[in-house]
Amino acid sequence: MDEARMHELEAKVAELTAMVERLSNEQSASRPSSELSERSVAASDSSHSSQASDSSQSSRRHLLRNAAIAAGGAVAATVAGSSLPAAANDPDDLTLGAVKATAGRTTANFVPPPATSGGNGFLFQAGNAYVTEDGSSPSALAAWTTLPSYPNALYGFTTQSGSAVVGVGSGPGSIGVRALGVKAHLSLTPNGAAAPSRSDAHGIGEIVEDVQGDLWLCVGAGTPGTWRKLAGPASAGAFHAIAPLRVYDSRLPLQPANGKLASLQNRVISIADARDQTTGEVSIANVVPAGATAIVCNLTVTDTTGPFGGFLSLVPGDATLPSGSSINWFGINQNIANGITVKVDATRQVKVFAGGGGSPTTHFIIDVNGYFR
Repeated sequence: MDEARMHELEAKVAELTAMVERLSNEQSASRPSSELSERSVAASDSSHSSQASDSSQSSRRHLLRNAAIAAGGAVAATVAGSSLPAAANDPDDLTLGAVKATAGRTTANFVPPPATSGGNGFLFQAGNAYVTEDGSSPSALAAWTTLPSYPNALYGFTTQSGSAVVGVGSGPGSIGVRALGVKAHLSLTPNGAAAPSRSDAHGIGEIVEDVQGDLWLCVGAGTPGTWRKLAGPASAGAFHAIAPLRVYDSRLPLQPANGKLASLQNRVISIADARDQTTGEVSIANVVPAGATAIVCNLTVTDTTGPFGGFLSLVPGDATLPSGSSINWFGINQNIANGITVKVDATRQVKVFAGGGGSPTTHFIIDVNGYFR
């Protein structure tokens, strides 16, 4: 509130106080002289009633004065909070110097002083570590908590077919909902059957996480709609293409577990690091990072032996048996490559099984082109 408005308020309070005093004095002066004379003659007989009358007049003056002060205080509170008219009477409402279009609804219009930046128009707070002037995200309405017993700052709930919380950004640079968290930006609670097997209606853009932890996106409205699986415990994750890098070459002396692989043998190999193509030493660590679930690679056999040919089966590092041929060769001194996708175990390892009649042997090479994570 500016200084001119404050002076105006002070003048109004003074005017009200003076009016009360003037009315009180006029009332005392206007009593009939006969009343005063009678009271003077019969003072000894009517002292009790006279004292009661004076007390009544004094109380009346005090009441008038107090009324003026209260009125001034109410005006001050109204001006300090808002220049808007008082809201309509509604004892069940929370009214903050507000304009109400209908009974039962309160609108709080917050207009910060020109020198104020940031902060919030209205703040619901559990705890006392926050003030409206230092908000990093200025808001019309804010919720804040610092108490372990009240860990959630804002909660929405509905039993109807609407939304518990709605965020709408209608400006050209607006965002509907923004989430930021140290532990996680957003948390979904697994619930219900897999989205494609549901029986209720759904619309484009809905995202659900079923009880199995699979994440689904609705791409076509309907009952239950058309769904695409985004991720889940059994999915490989997103594909990350990389420039081809060699992660294993059995011919190199510094490559762990080097040498030819013979039929009915197997070998566990780490595909985490890129290797120098001359020495076999680690050249780039963690080209396939922790958390990778599968790789896309070229598997090459070279310097093969065996009169009937042979095969290699590339499987996860924790597998106990081969699960089909990944590459085959026929004859001696073959050089053959094949592009495959193979799952890796939790430690970023694969296992290579060799097979074929007549005890074939071969060197082999693995070049990674990308990974899923």
